[in-house]
Amino acid sequence: MMRKAKTTFTRPPFILPVCLVGANVEGRPNFEAIAWFNIADYNPYLISVSSEKSHYTNKGIRKNKEFSINIPLLTWLQLQITAVRIQVR
Repeated sequence: MMRKAKTTFTRPPFILPVCLVGANVEGRPNFEAIAWFNIADYNPYLISVSSEKSHYTNKGIRKNKEFSINIPLLTWLQLQITAVRIQVR
């Protein structure tokens, strides 16, 4: 029988939309799921993202000086979940 786990959360976790940031790392495409992104300005459109420096995708961003930001539609949610599962493995 499983026991209840005590947590120290005082409020529920944030539920945020997720974007996929892509870059070529060592000649291969790589994507990172990021929940901390926002519109920084509207004219011109600027999108800000926050990613931990140690993430593997950042290696390709720093080397190639380019990346993509993909904001999936609701119909692409299953693909995004699959991409996150592959990245975690």
